[in-house]
Amino acid sequence: CKRMFSADRWALTGEAGVFLDPFYSPGSDFIAISNTLVCDLIFKDREGAPFAPYAEIYQQLYFGFYENTMTLYRGQYPLFGDAQVMPLKVIWDYTYYWALLAPLYCGDKLTEVSLLGRLRPQFERGRALNIAAQALLRAWGDANRAADGPAADLLDGRLLDQFGIEWFHEMNRALHDTLDNRAFQQRIAQNVMRMEWLAAELLQRARAAGVTRMIVTGA
Repeated sequence: CKRMFSADRWALTGEAGVFLDPFYSPGSDFIAISNTLVCDLIFKDREGAPFAPYAEIYQQLYFGFYENTMTLYRGQYPLFGDAQVMPLKVIWDYTYYWALLAPLYCGDKLTEVSLLGRLRPQFERGRALNIAAQALLRAWGDANRAADGPAADLLDGRLLDQFGIEWFHEMNRALHDTLDNRAFQQRIAQNVMRMEWLAAELLQRARAAGVTRMIVTGA
């Protein structure tokens, strides 16, 4: 799919447009996002407001969200079977999602173009951190496979209770907060700082595990 939103008064949504990997179930999220953008274009048109420029903005915005989310899956499938790396990847992937994309939708900020422009540096920083973290996790998984699997003491059947991680739980709860744009900008900045802290923690743990072949340009 090359275009989702057109100035010629048509749009695609759902599986008719771009579709992400079903793992983590992002399909429903992106259906909701695209429907929100389509409805906003229709609303602007019915109000007699210029909508064509927004069709192009939403096109770029949506495909940017799509490409960034695809980094969670592209080249990462072997990690989903690694008992050592997979729990850390889940924590990172959810943190990335709850830090940037999910707040935009839950906070009803997707169509506030001026706000999105002010948030661009934070989103670019978050994207760089995610690319670096995914490369680190991939190198960690490669090292484990080269050594015939993760350390034996991490294969004891323990369950990672995500709800028991206080800051992790709080990020999810905070999605329900109602914030004005100023407070929302502050929240996003705090979320990116959390990503920076977590990326540094992942790097420290990888080094402690003896992983040396990694690319970490954003951490």
